[in-house]
Amino acid sequence: VAYLPVRAVQAVVSVATVVILVRLMAPSDYGMYVVLLTWSSLLSICFFNWVTMAAFRFYEEAQSAKNLSGLYRDLAWAYLLMACVWITVGGAVIGLVAKGVFEVPVAAVTWLVLLGLLEPIVVMYQNANMAGRHIGNVAAVTLSDSLLRAVLGVCGALLFEGKVAGVLAGQFVACGLIVSGLSLQVRTWALREGGHVSRKRIWAFVSYGYPMAGVTLSAWALSVSDRLILSWMLGTSAVGVYSAGYQLGSNAILFPSSSMMAGAFPVLIRE
Repeated sequence: VAYLPVRAVQAVVSVATVVILVRLMAPSDYGMYVVLLTWSSLLSICFFNWVTMAAFRFYEEAQSAKNLSGLYRDLAWAYLLMACVWITVGGAVIGLVAKGVFEVPVAAVTWLVLLGLLEPIVVMYQNANMAGRHIGNVAAVTLSDSLLRAVLGVCGALLFEGKVAGVLAGQFVACGLIVSGLSLQVRTWALREGGHVSRKRIWAFVSYGYPMAGVTLSAWALSVSDRLILSWMLGTSAVGVYSAGYQLGSNAILFPSSSMMAGAFPVLIRE
C-alpha cells in the first residue's frame, strides 16, 4: 500500500508521456519505438535478469551477515560481465542494421543499446531497496526516473529529426543522470569498496537467477509479445495505434496491483 502514491504518480506521468509522444510522432514512428523497446526488454531479460533478481534474493542474507558491501561488489562485477556481452551483441546488431539487414534507423538502435546498458543498474538498485524495505529510496528513484525520462524523451522528439532516435536519446540521458546519482550515493556500484569478488556468491546468483528468468519471460510473453506479432502481421503503424490505446488503459487499471506486488514480491522471492 505504501507504494500506491508512487505508482499513481508514475501512471499519470506515463499517460501524459504517451499522449504527448503520439502527438509528436507518426504512428509508424511510435510503433517502431515500441517494437524496439520490446526487443530490448526481451534481450535484457536474457542477459541481465539473473543479476537484478539476485539483488532481491540475497539482500537480506547479506544484510544479516553485515556484508552489504560484498553483495554490491559482486553484483557490480556480475553486471560488468554481462555488460560486455550486451555491448558485443549490441555492436553486432548495429553492424547488421548499418548493412541494411534490418529496416531500422541506425541511430535509434545505437541509443537503444546504450539505454539498455544503464537500465539494469537502476533495476538492481530498486530491487535491493525493495528487499530492504527502503520505501523512500524506491520512491525517489522511481519518480525521478519516470519524470526525467518523460521530459527528456519529449525534448528528444522535439529536437531530433529522427523522432525514434530522439526519444531514446533523451531517455538515455535521463537514465544516465539517475545512474550518476546512484553512483554518488552508493559508492560500491563504482567498485570503490575493498575486498575480493566471491565466485561462490556469483555462482549462487546464476543458479538462482537464470531459472527465475523463465518466470520473467512468461510475463514478457503475456504482456508485450503481442507488439511483435502485430508488427510482423500489420506493420509498425498498427503497433503505434494499438500500443497507445493499450498503454492509456493499462496504466489506469494495473497501477493498484503493481503497487501491491512491489511490496509483496520481495517477501515471495525470499520464501
